[in-house]
Amino acid sequence: MADFVDSTPDRPVDAARFLSLLDLTPILAVVEEFYGEPWRHRHPPEAMLRLLALYKLKRFRFLTELWKLLDDETLKLLGLLACMRFYISD
Repeated sequence: MADFVDSTPDRPVDAARFLSLLDLTPILAVVEEFYGEPWRHRHPPEAMLRLLALYKLKRFRFLTELWKLLDDETLKLLGLLACMRFYISD
């Protein structure tokens, strides 16, 4: 587990890092019902929940704002790096 970081206004914690540490297993049971069969998962449900939470935490109004934020480190923290490499070109 990562070292504890005491966030302060002078030293804030990155939202993606915060979301990567959350245990979303209680919520995943509900989300799994929407997917139906496991073969329908295009992206990991847990990673998609983290992506939505990042969108809300950053208070973005448009998805393009979120898209500009997604670099390799952020995708890795959210659990989307492997499945998003196809969509993001350098």
